Amino acid sequence: MNFIKKYWFSILCFVLSLLFYMLPNIFFKIDKEFYYSLEGPHLPPIVFIIVWTVIYILMSVFNAYYINLYKEKRNNSLIKMFVFIGINYIANILYVPLFFMLQNLFLSFVVCLVVLITICLIALESLIYNKKITLITLPYIIWSIVGTVLAILFYLQN
Repeated sequence: MNFIKKYWFSILCFVLSLLFYMLPNIFFKIDKEFYYSLEGPHLPPIVFIIVWTVIYILMSVFNAYYINLYKEKRNNSLIKMFVFIGINYIANILYVPLFFMLQNLFLSFVVCLVVLITICLIALESLIYNKKITLITLPYIIWSIVGTVLAILFYLQN
């Protein structure tokens, strides 16, 4: 019980961040038929589920850490990182409706590129404060590279 009293704010930040990351999955439907109708490399749907779950958990830990850091230090230079996190989150949300609902492969690629650029900017900003916590962003960076390559391949081949 002492643990919860001591870390209640961190736990709350983690849970809320995780809910925000998972929220779009409730509102936007994935069209598997469209995905498999495209020319290009296809990954099994389970890969996306596993990878995004891990990324959402890691980024929620990351966000909780920096919200707590901001709360403790009131460091205004952290605001730049929160802006990048917000842009990254919005771009991430836009991908599913652009790709699966509007079936716009070019804009989907552009959004993937924005996600990749913003997660790299987030990692660079994080390096200033804590090199160890920055490691949490590596799976997201790697997955964003994979996603951007897949997105450009789908665009070019279809």
